[in-house]
Amino acid sequence: MRHRKGIAALALGASLLCLPAFSQEESVGRSEVSVQMFGTFTRNTVQDGINQASRNSGGILASYRFFFADHQGNRVSSSITAPRAPQRATTSAAAWRE
Repeated sequence: MRHRKGIAALALGASLLCLPAFSQEESVGRSEVSVQMFGTFTRNTVQDGINQASRNSGGILASYRFFFADHQGNRVSSSITAPRAPQRATTSAAAWRE
């Protein structure tokens, strides 16, 4: 089961690597959407009788920008982290595009 999850994560990561090439276009739109995933996957180690324990963690950050004019707009970001104590955060900010 763990091996399948690793292969699925690798396939998803490889397919997401080609997305930036499709997202770069010449025309400027009124809205932008981005999704980012992150994770740390480490192993426990023991050296000289000292146990260094770690846990796997990850999360998702999603952002949406809407521009009212050519240079002024608003951005909303939301993030979720995992695995043991899921934490959620949502922020909003003014966006400026040159």
